[in-house]
Amino acid sequence: MKKILSTAASLGFCLYLPVAALAGGPTATSPDSISRELKDLRTQLANQRAEIDMLKNQKVAAPVDLAAEQNRLDALEKENWVHAAKKKVDVTLYGQVNKAVLFADDGHDDDVFFVDNAISGTRLGVTAKSKLNDEFSTGAQMEFEWTQNNSSAVSMASDNEGDSENAAKRQMKVWGQSQTAGKLTLGHGSVAADGIAQIDLSGTSIAGRTDAANGAAFLFFDQTGPGAYSSLKVKDVISDLDGARKDHLRYDSPAFFGVTLSGTTAEGDYNDVAVGYNSKFGETKVQAGVAYTWEPIGAVDNIVVGSASVLLPFGLNFTAAAGEK
Repeated sequence: MKKILSTAASLGFCLYLPVAALAGGPTATSPDSISRELKDLRTQLANQRAEIDMLKNQKVAAPVDLAAEQNRLDALEKENWVHAAKKKVDVTLYGQVNKAVLFADDGHDDDVFFVDNAISGTRLGVTAKSKLNDEFSTGAQMEFEWTQNNSSAVSMASDNEGDSENAAKRQMKVWGQSQTAGKLTLGHGSVAADGIAQIDLSGTSIAGRTDAANGAAFLFFDQTGPGAYSSLKVKDVISDLDGARKDHLRYDSPAFFGVTLSGTTAEGDYNDVAVGYNSKFGETKVQAGVAYTWEPIGAVDNIVVGSASVLLPFGLNFTAAAGEK
């Protein structure tokens, strides 16, 4: 009986050892392996401690105060002698192409002309305006005109007179304006009397303006001989007596109950004063103006001219112009 038990115990012990090994049970570890693992752990801890110390030493940047930063930049700009160009400037580029077909019959001959309309010719311009504050503003304007086959120059003798490859100056001026004191303009452009004879609310100024001379430069036909023309041109005896564009200094007052006062002193001892009126009565529009011009051309040349226009709500309008030289 004892032999049987001893054999069983031996078998059981022999079976236990391989099962424990296969199951990954505890095994013996050498002192060198343990030493290396401890050394690696100490190195990792040292690295982590160094990273923590570095993060503690870093300062977190405070949020940027945009308003304070803008004030700082504005103050810095004011300290400089040289400033950037004005930021808030309204610039407008404008222009037009105004061509026309003109037919003329002087009782002796007739012809068709393809022209640039001299009443309001092909042009290009730019304006700039800057508001300094609620009271003051400044601005500038440049405008040029190209007239190919000018309608005020063609005649039966020549159908392409007045051509120009160069741009003609119309407006080259600067101005400053006060809401309470008025506007002062310096440069080349319209005098106070310019446009005072052409006030028209009909909207047909190009087709039916008072300045008939801009239609063409036709000669009067002289019936005393076949095919004979006089030396007088239509524009030599017809004028609307309107003002012009000159190198000038001009003042325009603010409007008082629709009334404005303007005055100009310009090259060639030219001077003028003008009074304008622009108002509305209900839906009826009324506009008028009168100007007095004096300019020494040989003898003193005095001109009084004015015009007025009324536009009713349903479109019917009345316009009149008169002048004396």
